[in-house]
Amino acid sequence: MADAKGLVTGQKSRVPQPGEELAICFRVTVEALREYDDVLASSAYKGHDTSSPDFSPNQDPDPAQYPAIGLSVNLETLQSPYDFPGMGTTTNDYCGTIMRGAACSQDPTHWSRAHPVNCNRLSCPVCWSGKVRKTARQVTDRFRGFLEALENLPVTLDMEPERAEALKLLKRRAGRPLHVMYSMPPGTYSPDTPLDRLWKDGIEAIKASGLLAGYIVFHPARLREEVKKALRQLNHSLKASGEATKPFWEHVHDDALGLGDMHQYAYWSPHFHAVGVGYLVNAKDYNQATGWIYKNKRPGGIPLSVRWNEKENRFNDDIYTLFSYLMTHAAYVQGKRATRTFGYLNPKHVKRVGDQFVKHYHAAVCPVCGSPVVRYWFKDDEPDEPEVDIEGELRPVACRICGYNYKVRL
Repeated sequence: MADAKGLVTGQKSRVPQPGEELAICFRVTVEALREYDDVLASSAYKGHDTSSPDFSPNQDPDPAQYPAIGLSVNLETLQSPYDFPGMGTTTNDYCGTIMRGAACSQDPTHWSRAHPVNCNRLSCPVCWSGKVRKTARQVTDRFRGFLEALENLPVTLDMEPERAEALKLLKRRAGRPLHVMYSMPPGTYSPDTPLDRLWKDGIEAIKASGLLAGYIVFHPARLREEVKKALRQLNHSLKASGEATKPFWEHVHDDALGLGDMHQYAYWSPHFHAVGVGYLVNAKDYNQATGWIYKNKRPGGIPLSVRWNEKENRFNDDIYTLFSYLMTHAAYVQGKRATRTFGYLNPKHVKRVGDQFVKHYHAAVCPVCGSPVVRYWFKDDEPDEPEVDIEGELRPVACRICGYNYKVRL
């Protein structure tokens, strides 16, 4: 335990190993880790006495205690108190209506893509995915802009030693962002735990692991084991029949098993996903010091390249794809953000500068005949007539990724 605490708090009595250099930048103190140890040893960790007249399921917990669940409770019987994207009501009758789209200029049967009307609301069961993609694009632009700004930020002689060391570490890791999942001990938090408390503890736990900057997504639930087994079999059947498989949570949104409600697919099991940069401390030491566990989902790092997909006429961006997927089953609370920044990606360190501009551009081309893709009016969900401008010319389609430049101040 002592070694783990020394690693996290930056106490060094010897030459640090490469993975320990992050200790200089940690803002986690010895007192904070001792509080974790006290919590793990306390009765609050083992569970509330629900038979006590002082216990109320709607009462805010004591800030010094974790509102835990009794160990005798079957955790898979607990449902998340938070909805998922798309669990609200449809905004209006136009949601999802297909009136326009794009198709091959020579033969629309070669290739086409509809552009449904989107209300841009995360709660809408029809339009939620469009809002997810829009948010994921904004998050991706800021995260990529942060990484690019780090490369151009010089380490100067007048910089404070702590900040200079932090900048050096960030520069080393900027080309290899990580995707890490963080879980607290099962039963640590009851479903009535205030959301702000979950976020506060989650951010502290993520910082203690060694990540220095990034984005966090909160997931309130996990899929039940029998559901995962059924969805796995469904994907095997789709693959055998030559159809495309889907991620499990996409099946859940489609109610593929006919359970009727997304909450029937999952159980209360809060955890966090972080996409960021830094050096992770030893997983065993981290667990002993905090009680949490982390799983590095991409040990080799997330590729930063943006590639053109000729078949789909779109750009492939692994970071954007990851954020899009993570937000499909994030906690939806009206008026609250689905993602949050931490560390050196916070607004006080990262500012947007200048106007929006086109960062990536590629003309859309039919993958069958090579003809330009143009805008079409749709009828009965199929291309009907091409759109023309005021001069009677076809309107070609291109894929653009727009964004901003950012500056970093440590």
